[in-house]
Amino acid sequence: MLSPVKAVTAGAIVFAIGGVFLIAQPFDQQSTVPGAATDEGPPAPVEVTGTSVLYGCPDPGTTEDSGIFERTIGGTCQTDWTFSDERLSGSATMVANEDNYNDGTELSLGTFSLSIENDQGGWRMRPGFWLDFPDAPEVAAEVWVMDGEGAYDGLTAVLLVEDLDNPHGFIFESEMLPPPENASTK
Repeated sequence: MLSPVKAVTAGAIVFAIGGVFLIAQPFDQQSTVPGAATDEGPPAPVEVTGTSVLYGCPDPGTTEDSGIFERTIGGTCQTDWTFSDERLSGSATMVANEDNYNDGTELSLGTFSLSIENDQGGWRMRPGFWLDFPDAPEVAAEVWVMDGEGAYDGLTAVLLVEDLDNPHGFIFESEMLPPPENASTK
């Protein structure tokens, strides 16, 4: 005859043996509950290095001269980019707008952007700026942020560009940090 004490004892033994097997199972083979939260963050960024070849600047843009400054809109150059990660490689178009002041300051203010295209998708650079004047300090490097499109949708490339010939950076497979709110003294 089966007594309640024997049934509880047998159940505890079976439960203990099952627990030992579960704990002894290699961690990479343990299953997780679907939808359960994990402590894993986004995947590690992929480091990239690259080179570019300038083919030319077929469109100098349109220029307006007001006497005080000369404004050029839409100057376009064509390049090919080759990166250690093929997702970022492709044909590129850089477009720039520039104001050159003719008032003796020799000040130049510009904004530019870059688009890279390949068979899988493309990358669109967030606009960058430059400021140049006679005593301007030499800029060590620029930071370019590029958003993926097509097969690269959801990816962001952040490049450190010391010269156009050798960019270096990372491809992030997660959302970029949101920009902070502008500080206010009010």
